[in-house]
Amino acid sequence: MPDALDPVPLLKHLHGHGVEYVVIGGLAVSAHGHVRPSKDLDIVPGSSHENLARLAAALVEAGAVDAEVSDFEPDELPMSATRVEDLAQGGNFRLLTSLGDLDVFQWVSRIEADDLYAELHPPPAPV
Repeated sequence: MPDALDPVPLLKHLHGHGVEYVVIGGLAVSAHGHVRPSKDLDIVPGSSHENLARLAAALVEAGAVDAEVSDFEPDELPMSATRVEDLAQGGNFRLLTSLGDLDVFQWVSRIEADDLYAELHPPPAPV
């Protein structure tokens, strides 16, 4: 198995761009005390246009490309996570970046929600 991802540089990069997201997958499991090495960072971004624009800019700066790009010419891939209008379509993206592999999830099977981020990160209850 390849070395596990050091998520810190990628997390700092997203944070530095003000991207709102929830971590899911292997790193989230590890944060809850179950050791599970992961080769990538899995996130669910906030769905607002402004947040998706910040995410797209962060991905451009990190040199993000589709993980499957080696099999296709760039113009053969219909959508790119580096374009806010494509992120707004609500798809999932598997990306390679200069800071490590990143999976962007906007839907997950067996979770019925119009807004996955809002479902996983509800606003705090009033005090």
